[in-house]
Amino acid sequence: MKKLDSILSRFEEIVISIFLSLATLISFLQVVLRYGFSFSITWAAEASTFLLIWAVFIGASYGIRRKVHIGVDTFINMLPDRLYRYSLLLSILVSIVYTAGLCWFGILFVGFLIDIGQLSPDLEWPIWTVFIIVPLSNAMMTVRFVQQFIAEMQNSSLKRGRSESGEMPPLLRKVIEEKGRVE
Repeated sequence: MKKLDSILSRFEEIVISIFLSLATLISFLQVVLRYGFSFSITWAAEASTFLLIWAVFIGASYGIRRKVHIGVDTFINMLPDRLYRYSLLLSILVSIVYTAGLCWFGILFVGFLIDIGQLSPDLEWPIWTVFIIVPLSNAMMTVRFVQQFIAEMQNSSLKRGRSESGEMPPLLRKVIEEKGRVE
C-alpha cells in the first residue's frame, strides 16, 4: 500500500504542477500576443481550460491525501468519542461508494463519447480525452478514501479533528480559549 501511495502521490504532484504551469504559460503567451502583437492563438483558451480541469480533478485526490477538503465537522466533533469514530468511518465509507460510483458512471460516459466520436471545437481532439479525467480522478479519490479508512481502522486512539490537532484557525482558537472550552 505504501508503494501505491508513493506512486500516486508523485503522479498527483507532477501532473498538477505541469498542468498548472502550462495553463499559466499558454494564458500569458496569449495575452502578450493579443495585446502586444494583435495576434491570437485560436486554441489557447480551450487548451488552458482543459489543463485547468485536469489539474483541479487531480487536485481533488491530492486534497484527500492531505486532508484539506472543506468539511462541516462541528456536529461530529460534539459527539461522544465512540460515536465520533463511527460517524467518521461511516463518512469515509459513503465517500468510497460515491467516488467509486462516479468512477463507474464516468467510464460509461467516456465509452459513450468514444462511440459518438465528438471533437473539441478548437483543438479538434477527441472530447473523451478531456472527460477521461472523471473516472481517473474518481478512481484515485476512491483509493485515497480506502487508504484513509484503513488508517482509521488501524488507529486505536480517538484523536479528534482539527480542533484538537492544533490546526484550528488562530482567531477561532482564541475565542474558544477565552470562553474556557479548550484545555
